[in-house]
Amino acid sequence: MEVLISFILHSPVTEYVVATLFMFSLFRFSIKDYIPHTVFFCLLMSYFSATLHQTGAEAIAPSLQMLLFIVCIWLLFRLHLFYALIMGVTGYHAYIIFQLPIMYAMHKCGWWDVDSGDGIEWVQLSTVIIVGAATLIMRRYHLGFTFIPSSETRRVVFHKYNVIMLIVAVSDIVLEGMFLAVYRSKVEELIIIASVIQFLIMLFFLHYSLKKEQNLY
Repeated sequence: MEVLISFILHSPVTEYVVATLFMFSLFRFSIKDYIPHTVFFCLLMSYFSATLHQTGAEAIAPSLQMLLFIVCIWLLFRLHLFYALIMGVTGYHAYIIFQLPIMYAMHKCGWWDVDSGDGIEWVQLSTVIIVGAATLIMRRYHLGFTFIPSSETRRVVFHKYNVIMLIVAVSDIVLEGMFLAVYRSKVEELIIIASVIQFLIMLFFLHYSLKKEQNLY
Protein backbone atom coordinates (compact mmCIF):
# COMPACT_ATOMS: atom_id res chain seq x y z
CA MET A 1 0.00 0.00 0.00
CA GLU A 2 2.84 2.41 0.84
CA VAL A 3 4.44 1.73 -2.55
CA LEU A 4 1.13 2.46 -4.30
CA ILE A 5 0.63 5.71 -2.39
CA SER A 6 4.22 6.78 -3.12
CA PHE A 7 3.71 5.99 -6.82
CA ILE A 8 0.51 8.05 -6.98
CA LEU A 9 2.15 11.01 -5.23
CA HIS A 10 5.48 11.08 -7.05
CA SER A 11 5.02 9.50 -10.48
CA PRO A 12 4.06 11.72 -13.44
CA VAL A 13 2.08 8.78 -14.87
CA THR A 14 -0.99 9.78 -12.88
CA GLU A 15 -0.77 13.35 -14.17
CA TYR A 16 -0.50 12.24 -17.78
CA VAL A 17 -3.39 9.81 -17.41
CA VAL A 18 -5.65 12.54 -16.03
CA ALA A 19 -4.45 15.10 -18.59
CA THR A 20 -5.13 12.65 -21.43
CA LEU A 21 -8.59 11.75 -20.12
CA PHE A 22 -9.36 15.45 -19.77
CA MET A 23 -8.24 16.09 -23.35
CA PHE A 24 -10.37 13.22 -24.68
CA SER A 25 -13.38 14.45 -22.72
CA LEU A 26 -12.90 18.05 -23.87
CA PHE A 27 -13.00 16.93 -27.50
CA ARG A 28 -15.63 14.23 -26.93
CA PHE A 29 -13.49 11.27 -27.96
CA SER A 30 -14.41 7.78 -26.77
CA ILE A 31 -11.80 6.77 -24.20
CA LYS A 32 -12.58 3.05 -24.37
CA ASP A 33 -11.45 2.95 -28.01
CA TYR A 34 -7.94 4.06 -27.07
CA ILE A 35 -7.11 2.25 -23.81
CA PRO A 36 -3.93 0.44 -25.04
CA HIS A 37 -2.78 3.59 -26.83
CA THR A 38 -3.37 5.69 -23.73
CA VAL A 39 -1.43 3.33 -21.45
CA PHE A 40 1.59 3.34 -23.78
CA PHE A 41 1.25 7.10 -24.31
CA CYS A 42 1.27 7.92 -20.58
CA LEU A 43 4.16 5.56 -19.81
CA LEU A 44 6.21 7.06 -22.66
CA MET A 45 5.48 10.63 -21.54
CA SER A 46 6.37 9.77 -17.94
CA TYR A 47 9.66 8.17 -18.97
CA PHE A 48 10.48 11.17 -21.15
CA SER A 49 9.63 13.57 -18.33
CA ALA A 50 11.82 11.67 -15.85
CA THR A 51 14.69 11.52 -18.36
CA LEU A 52 14.59 15.29 -18.89
CA HIS A 53 14.64 15.82 -15.14
CA GLN A 54 17.58 13.47 -14.61
CA THR A 55 19.62 15.04 -17.41
CA GLY A 56 19.12 18.55 -16.04
CA ALA A 57 17.03 19.75 -18.98
CA GLU A 58 14.28 21.29 -16.84
CA ALA A 59 14.62 24.65 -18.60
CA ILE A 60 13.33 23.29 -21.90
CA ALA A 61 11.36 20.35 -20.49
CA PRO A 62 7.87 21.96 -20.77
CA SER A 63 8.35 22.76 -24.47
CA LEU A 64 9.79 19.33 -25.29
CA GLN A 65 7.09 17.54 -23.33
CA MET A 66 4.32 19.46 -25.08
CA LEU A 67 5.93 18.73 -28.45
CA LEU A 68 6.14 14.98 -27.74
CA PHE A 69 2.58 15.11 -26.39
CA ILE A 70 1.37 16.40 -29.77
CA VAL A 71 3.49 13.99 -31.82
CA CYS A 72 2.15 11.03 -29.85
CA ILE A 73 -1.45 12.14 -30.39
CA TRP A 74 -0.72 12.40 -34.10
CA LEU A 75 0.98 9.01 -34.47
CA LEU A 76 -0.71 6.88 -31.80
CA PHE A 77 -4.29 8.08 -32.20
CA ARG A 78 -3.92 8.60 -35.96
CA LEU A 79 -5.30 12.11 -36.26
CA HIS A 80 -4.43 14.73 -38.83
CA LEU A 81 -1.35 16.59 -37.61
CA PHE A 82 -3.20 19.92 -37.46
CA TYR A 83 -5.98 18.47 -35.31
CA ALA A 84 -3.44 16.64 -33.15
CA LEU A 85 -1.80 20.03 -32.61
CA ILE A 86 -5.14 21.57 -31.56
CA MET A 87 -5.94 18.73 -29.17
CA GLY A 88 -2.43 18.56 -27.78
CA VAL A 89 -1.81 22.23 -27.04
CA THR A 90 -5.35 22.79 -25.75
CA GLY A 91 -5.34 19.76 -23.45
CA TYR A 92 -1.78 20.27 -22.21
CA HIS A 93 -2.24 24.01 -21.74
CA ALA A 94 -5.55 23.50 -19.92
CA TYR A 95 -3.81 21.21 -17.40
CA ILE A 96 -1.23 23.95 -16.79
CA ILE A 97 -4.01 26.53 -16.29
CA PHE A 98 -5.57 24.30 -13.63
CA GLN A 99 -2.18 23.85 -11.96
CA LEU A 100 -1.05 27.50 -11.91
CA PRO A 101 -3.34 28.77 -9.11
CA ILE A 102 -2.64 25.61 -7.10
CA MET A 103 1.11 26.17 -7.37
CA TYR A 104 0.75 29.83 -6.47
CA ALA A 105 -1.45 29.13 -3.45
CA MET A 106 0.78 26.36 -2.11
CA HIS A 107 3.90 28.45 -2.61
CA LYS A 108 2.33 31.33 -0.68
CA CYS A 109 1.33 28.95 2.12
CA GLY A 110 4.84 27.49 2.25
CA TRP A 111 3.71 24.01 1.21
CA TRP A 112 5.74 24.01 -2.02
CA ASP A 113 9.14 25.44 -2.82
CA VAL A 114 9.77 26.41 -6.44
CA ASP A 115 13.56 26.03 -6.17
CA SER A 116 13.97 22.75 -4.29
CA GLY A 117 10.72 21.19 -5.48
CA ASP A 118 9.76 20.21 -1.95
CA GLY A 119 6.02 19.61 -1.76
CA ILE A 120 5.56 19.18 -5.52
CA GLU A 121 3.76 15.89 -4.90
CA TRP A 122 0.93 17.79 -3.19
CA VAL A 123 0.70 20.19 -6.11
CA GLN A 124 0.46 17.21 -8.46
CA LEU A 125 -2.11 15.40 -6.32
CA SER A 126 -4.30 18.50 -5.97
CA THR A 127 -4.16 19.13 -9.73
CA VAL A 128 -5.00 15.51 -10.50
CA ILE A 129 -8.05 15.66 -8.22
CA ILE A 130 -9.34 18.95 -9.64
CA VAL A 131 -8.73 18.06 -13.31
CA GLY A 132 -10.19 14.61 -12.67
CA ALA A 133 -13.32 16.21 -11.24
CA ALA A 134 -13.56 18.54 -14.25
CA THR A 135 -13.25 15.51 -16.55
CA LEU A 136 -16.08 13.68 -14.77
CA ILE A 137 -18.30 16.76 -15.01
CA MET A 138 -17.66 17.12 -18.75
CA ARG A 139 -18.44 13.46 -19.38
CA ARG A 140 -21.47 13.49 -17.11
CA TYR A 141 -23.07 16.47 -18.85
CA HIS A 142 -21.66 15.80 -22.34
CA LEU A 143 -19.69 19.03 -22.46
CA GLY A 144 -16.94 19.67 -24.98
CA PHE A 145 -16.26 19.96 -28.68
CA THR A 146 -16.94 17.52 -31.51
CA PHE A 147 -15.37 19.24 -34.53
CA ILE A 148 -12.16 17.17 -34.56
CA PRO A 149 -12.52 14.14 -36.87
CA SER A 150 -11.09 10.80 -35.72
CA SER A 151 -9.30 10.36 -39.04
CA GLU A 152 -5.91 11.40 -40.33
CA THR A 153 -7.17 11.68 -43.92
CA ARG A 154 -9.51 14.64 -43.36
CA ARG A 155 -8.38 17.57 -45.50
CA VAL A 156 -7.55 20.81 -43.69
CA VAL A 157 -8.01 24.16 -45.41
CA PHE A 158 -5.53 26.69 -44.08
CA HIS A 159 -7.67 29.82 -44.13
CA LYS A 160 -6.63 32.76 -41.96
CA TYR A 161 -8.23 31.45 -38.76
CA ASN A 162 -6.48 28.09 -39.02
CA VAL A 163 -3.19 29.85 -39.77
CA ILE A 164 -3.63 32.06 -36.69
CA MET A 165 -4.36 28.97 -34.60
CA LEU A 166 -1.25 27.30 -35.99
CA ILE A 167 0.92 30.31 -35.16
CA VAL A 168 -0.46 30.65 -31.61
CA ALA A 169 -0.12 26.92 -30.94
CA VAL A 170 3.49 26.75 -32.13
CA SER A 171 4.29 29.91 -30.17
CA ASP A 172 2.78 28.36 -27.06
CA ILE A 173 5.05 25.33 -27.39
CA VAL A 174 8.10 27.59 -27.57
CA LEU A 175 6.96 29.87 -24.76
CA GLU A 176 6.31 27.12 -22.19
CA GLY A 177 10.00 26.91 -21.28
CA MET A 178 10.17 30.69 -20.94
CA PHE A 179 7.14 30.71 -18.65
CA LEU A 180 8.89 28.21 -16.36
CA ALA A 181 11.94 30.49 -16.14
CA VAL A 182 9.68 33.42 -15.24
CA TYR A 183 7.96 31.49 -12.44
CA ARG A 184 11.32 30.43 -11.03
CA SER A 185 12.53 34.03 -11.05
CA LYS A 186 10.07 34.79 -8.21
CA VAL A 187 9.57 38.30 -9.59
CA GLU A 188 5.94 38.96 -8.69
CA GLU A 189 5.23 41.33 -11.57
CA LEU A 190 6.66 38.98 -14.20
CA ILE A 191 4.79 36.01 -12.73
CA ILE A 192 1.50 37.92 -12.95
CA ILE A 193 2.20 38.93 -16.56
CA ALA A 194 3.14 35.36 -17.54
CA SER A 195 0.01 33.98 -15.84
CA VAL A 196 -2.22 36.48 -17.64
CA ILE A 197 -0.62 35.59 -20.99
CA GLN A 198 -1.20 31.88 -20.37
CA PHE A 199 -4.84 32.49 -19.42
CA LEU A 200 -5.33 34.59 -22.58
CA ILE A 201 -3.81 31.84 -24.72
CA MET A 202 -6.21 29.34 -23.14
CA LEU A 203 -9.14 31.66 -23.85
CA PHE A 204 -8.03 31.88 -27.48
CA PHE A 205 -7.91 28.07 -27.76
CA LEU A 206 -11.42 27.79 -26.30
CA HIS A 207 -12.74 30.61 -28.51
CA TYR A 208 -11.28 28.98 -31.61
CA SER A 209 -12.75 25.59 -30.65
CA LEU A 210 -16.17 27.14 -30.01
CA LYS A 211 -16.18 28.86 -33.40
CA LYS A 212 -15.09 25.63 -35.11
CA GLU A 213 -17.87 23.79 -33.30
CA GLN A 214 -20.36 26.31 -34.67
CA ASN A 215 -18.86 25.98 -38.18
CA LEU A 216 -17.98 29.68 -38.19
CA TYR A 217 -14.29 29.01 -39.01
